[in-house]
Amino acid sequence: MYGEYYARHDVWALGAVEQRLFGRALAGSQVVEDRVLERSLIYNEFIGPQRLNMHHLVGAILPLDDGHHVVVGVHRPRAAKDYDPGEVRRLGLLLPHLQRALEIRQRLRQAETIGQSATAAFDRLSLGVVLMGPTGKLLHVNAAADAILRGGDGLMRVPDGIRAMAKQDDKRLQELIVGARRASGLMSAAHVPGGHVRVSRPSCGQAYAVMVAPGPGLATGKNSAAVLLFISDPTQQLVSDLAILKELFGFPPSEARLVLALLNGIAPPDFAREVGLSYNTIRTLLVRAMDRTGTRSQVELVLVMARSLGALAAPTLPRS
Repeated sequence: MYGEYYARHDVWALGAVEQRLFGRALAGSQVVEDRVLERSLIYNEFIGPQRLNMHHLVGAILPLDDGHHVVVGVHRPRAAKDYDPGEVRRLGLLLPHLQRALEIRQRLRQAETIGQSATAAFDRLSLGVVLMGPTGKLLHVNAAADAILRGGDGLMRVPDGIRAMAKQDDKRLQELIVGARRASGLMSAAHVPGGHVRVSRPSCGQAYAVMVAPGPGLATGKNSAAVLLFISDPTQQLVSDLAILKELFGFPPSEARLVLALLNGIAPPDFAREVGLSYNTIRTLLVRAMDRTGTRSQVELVLVMARSLGALAAPTLPRS
């Protein structure tokens, strides 16, 4: 009731705003005289009928760093004594800490909203993405990767992570995961652990292209993302992925296709033949993509894109 209607008739808050008494503790009687309070709409239609026993007040209006304000009020009934200067000072000592706590809460809520939006985009990718912890625990699996693992056609979930069904494929996959796990948190384009492996499928379908990279290094502890796996099914359409890369990173379609190819382990010359363009044209697209992401090499571009996509799931990771 207060938020929906009576806040706009709160004579304490309105009086403090009108006098621009922000960020300091005040007794209600310093802002509004008793006779004015007792004739106010909020006092007669809200406080009285609801039997709220609110007459004396000590409070403050705290400005937050995004331009909003928070109203803080501590109340006593009419029969009690008014707040004295010592009590007002004690509230004043708490205000900086309360203000900081409220700002932190607001930023966390904003981050949660952004994270929910980003994770929704992450889960719309047809490219399978898996985040693994330092022990191999699967921290986050997007919808595409979940469908691949549930299908049991070449890749499968196991208690200690992910395995390929073919022995040689699994040997290479585990070597890449161990190398990426050891290097998680490092960001060197000169020596980038991880790599690509083709994983054959019992169904005789086209092999999955799996890229392994160090995690985004966003947190520490057993639930931090240490390893990223990108699983591409060549039979899947990438239309949604192109739109998402444009949405998240600003890539035009031609550059987005190239970035997806690089993530799938397709070298620029092979990509040029696949799409029917000259190698020089592909080199130009690669330079533009690197400029757009502030990277200096193809390897660094792939690593930055991998970590950026992996970071989209970070807001949903369980805390260590």
